[in-house]
Amino acid sequence: MTRFTPRHEKFEVEFYDVSLPSFFCKDTTSSEGDFSHVLSIKTAMDLGIEIAQTRVTLMLACEQLKEASLISKLRNLADAGIRVYLLLGDEKANQRAIDTLSGRCLIRTGIKQQGALLIRDHATSDAHATLLTSCAPLRQTEQLAWATTLEPEQIEDAFRSFCKLFWEHASGEYLQQNRNKACTAHPDGHVITNHSHHLSGALHDCVSDTLATLIAVSGDDFAAPSDEFQLLMQSQSADIKAKARTGVALSESAIPVLMFSQNGHWLLPDQTDLSNANWCLNLSDLQSAQLYKAFNEVFEHAAWQFKDDLTLRDLSPWQQVRFIDSPDTIRTIEFARKIQLTDIHAETIDSFLNDDVRDLASPYTYWQKNALAHVIDYDVVIHPPYCPANAQLDGIYQKWETIEKNWQQQIDSLAALMAKIERQQNGVADKLKGFIKGFLLGQAQSAKGLQQELATLKNWAASKASPAEREQYRQNLHVLSQKIKNRAVDTNQELEKAHQQQQWEQKRTELQTAHTDAFVLLKKAKDDLTSLETTSNQRLTQIEQQFARTWCEAVNALSDKQLKTVLSNDTLGTSNERSALAKPTTEAAECRRSDLIGIGVEQAKALKANVKEHIWKKDFKALDRALANHLQAKNKLSRDLDDAKKTVERSQSQLSHTEQKLREHGESFAYKAKSLALDKQLGLNNNNTDFMHFNWPAEDLPATGTELRALQQKRYLVVFNEAQLSLARKDAQRLNACIVCDKESINA
Repeated sequence: MTRFTPRHEKFEVEFYDVSLPSFFCKDTTSSEGDFSHVLSIKTAMDLGIEIAQTRVTLMLACEQLKEASLISKLRNLADAGIRVYLLLGDEKANQRAIDTLSGRCLIRTGIKQQGALLIRDHATSDAHATLLTSCAPLRQTEQLAWATTLEPEQIEDAFRSFCKLFWEHASGEYLQQNRNKACTAHPDGHVITNHSHHLSGALHDCVSDTLATLIAVSGDDFAAPSDEFQLLMQSQSADIKAKARTGVALSESAIPVLMFSQNGHWLLPDQTDLSNANWCLNLSDLQSAQLYKAFNEVFEHAAWQFKDDLTLRDLSPWQQVRFIDSPDTIRTIEFARKIQLTDIHAETIDSFLNDDVRDLASPYTYWQKNALAHVIDYDVVIHPPYCPANAQLDGIYQKWETIEKNWQQQIDSLAALMAKIERQQNGVADKLKGFIKGFLLGQAQSAKGLQQELATLKNWAASKASPAEREQYRQNLHVLSQKIKNRAVDTNQELEKAHQQQQWEQKRTELQTAHTDAFVLLKKAKDDLTSLETTSNQRLTQIEQQFARTWCEAVNALSDKQLKTVLSNDTLGTSNERSALAKPTTEAAECRRSDLIGIGVEQAKALKANVKEHIWKKDFKALDRALANHLQAKNKLSRDLDDAKKTVERSQSQLSHTEQKLREHGESFAYKAKSLALDKQLGLNNNNTDFMHFNWPAEDLPATGTELRALQQKRYLVVFNEAQLSLARKDAQRLNACIVCDKESINA
């Protein structure tokens, strides 16, 4: 079984006949010329020496004066009584010079300038002027600038331009220490210049004829309307790409900005700004001849010469070139290079197995500027197509997993139902087993066969079966579920029947017991009533006797006054007797107390009625209590008789009721079947149709061992060895998938 592994390949490609785009070729056989023999190079020290040579006046024009040594030289010069005129640019940029020199020198500011000008002793026979193409030495000690000495006529031109700018164009003036004031006009009126090319914004018009008829230029061509001239540029220039052409050379040495034409020759500042003042020079014939000769020598020996229409075969190894579309990059041509290509991933598995490495690597072995060589030896690793790292298992697996899970859930539901039935049958109480003993014996035999069928269905995998086999197994599951459901229904019915019979017999026993108890209670109630009726006269006699005793005790306890009160209202006796009693003799009172003791209940009630209620309640409590006790005793005797009679009636009614219940219960048991819903019997929530319903996925899974993945609506069939390819090709076509490998397993 051959695993897939990346292919390590080596091959060679020749590039001799590749046509190169336009480029600059470095001439390593000759040394560059320069302009130092016709133009001097000035430093801050050189300028300090010139300043120190001043005897009468010094004029210095520059954008910024910052170099401390030069500021010190100027201060010393001014302190010696020499007139010093400074024409500077921005006030803030020149604050150091203004702080030191204002009050000593006549300083004016506000003139933006390119280049610099130094004139000393202009009105003497020793007049001298130096024009610098940059004010860099005036800013920092280590900086350099091209410089030339002006001829007398050029000195006069520069002097007048300086005066024009100083008196008429400056915006600020410092006559006293750090005190700026408005500029005053020239005492002799307007300054008349010989030429205007130094003045702000005037240079463009002055050189327009020159630009139209250029012969040679170094530094910048100022967007000349034609390119029929030689152009010498610095190799660090940012404009090389835009200006590369035949007639252009690049110098690695510093070069001044020169223009030669049929209408004038010029030395310009290194950075020319046509909108500002420019300290430039319209060359004399002598200066032009010297500089033009120097230009031709430098151009001819420039390090980089423009080349066109060449092949790699025309260039020797180790030759350095600059292509015009990327002139800031220097590239070297080698005879042979070795390149390790970035790993290549074949688009298809068949391409990985069969295609030649040169064809697979062709998009990466074309000629490239960054790999210049006559011959290139390539080393590359060819990978099979890999499945994207973030691809996930295709949804078909989830569908089949859901189906398999649903299948197992159905099996588990039936197994749970079988277990529930077994628990039901095994958990039958001993008192019920006698009713269904035969049924339980038959169920034990059929359960073994059902369990075997369940095991067969549980071990079956729907995803690995054919459509016909799936349908057959679904039918088998349906038939088995019906058997188990029927078994559940039969078990429930038998248990329900046993419960009903057991409850029926238990109920009959309870009714018979209740009937016997009712009969006993009735007999007891009748006996109690007879006994109460027999003793009622005796109890009545006892009540009367009890009243006589308590009444006698109450009368004997009365005082004479109480006795007199009660007798004055007594209805007993005649009027003469009541009159005689009115006499308070002890003998008469005792006679009447005796008569009062012997009265009956009715007479006692009459006696109470003749006494006012509040007096009776207050003064004759004992008499009142005797009457009340007598009444209570008679009432209780009456209630006891009534209760005994009612108990007999209730007992008779209860006995009739138990007899009626026994008749209604019947003499023999009859089973009453209940209508039970099938899903409740099975413990399921879905109906029978849904329970056995399966939506088989429309697509089958790929062969075992391979894996189908997906990303953004695209499918990938992952294979792990060549033996899987035969089936994988069929599966890939069926599933509309690309055959790929797993990167992690191959590079493990």
